[in-house]
Amino acid sequence: MEEDLLRAGYKVGPATGEEIFDKILREPGGVRIGVMDAENNLAQLETSDRRIPIYFPDMESWMKEVHRGLRRDGWSTRNTR
Repeated sequence: MEEDLLRAGYKVGPATGEEIFDKILREPGGVRIGVMDAENNLAQLETSDRRIPIYFPDMESWMKEVHRGLRRDGWSTRNTR
């Protein structure tokens, strides 16, 4: 994360958070907080299976209506071969 802040032009130190907060207040049009390495943008992903889990409990019943055979974890129980 420190490298992402450096690439965005911040001096990393104890006041970095306050600097970013002040910039957000001064520039309501948007603030660049960090710049990820485009070639290695998932390197900081810390899940054990290196996947991004996406599950919305509020949408489960709707998803079951539109896709029969959907498991709770969002993966299909159907063979897709």
